[in-house]
Amino acid sequence: MQSASSTRMHPDAGRLCEKRPIRSVQSYVELWPWPADHERMLSTSKSAKVDLIGGVALFAGLNQREVARIASLVDELDVPAGHVLCTEGKPGGEFFVIAAGRAEATLRGDHLAYLGPGAFFGEMSLLDHGPRSATVTAVTPMHLLVLDARAFLGLVSDHPGVARKVMRGLAERLRESESAPTH
Repeated sequence: MQSASSTRMHPDAGRLCEKRPIRSVQSYVELWPWPADHERMLSTSKSAKVDLIGGVALFAGLNQREVARIASLVDELDVPAGHVLCTEGKPGGEFFVIAAGRAEATLRGDHLAYLGPGAFFGEMSLLDHGPRSATVTAVTPMHLLVLDARAFLGLVSDHPGVARKVMRGLAERLRESESAPTH
């Protein structure tokens, strides 16, 4: 987390939210709605990327150095509202972490969940490039961290311990989804 003396301000922060400083990626959402003329969202600082990646349950077993390595591999992506991030049944090759904005996950057209900052999806695509299990669409403009399978597989090839820890995280997520009540 950045100190108060090193915080960044959104260019229109005074107009939007009484000049509240941005202290983490999570606080980006305090600035919504973004001004119509705002062409690019704030880029995520290195420390905010590490904090956000470190907060992802999938990577909970990783040490700080391993989390920083993953954070160095992610790309940043800004998308407008309405943009389809992944489509159910289509092959995928990316893992997404939401830094700012909201998305809706649907299955066969039915609402599953709304996803906000800190949420992630696409983790299975890091391993198998298989078909997506749901469609995820941006509800608002979004700022995302994206890890592609090629970069991830290169990391786990060089650091097998990371693979074991991530597989443990995947197993926990699968157990949680299997035990979740169904409607």
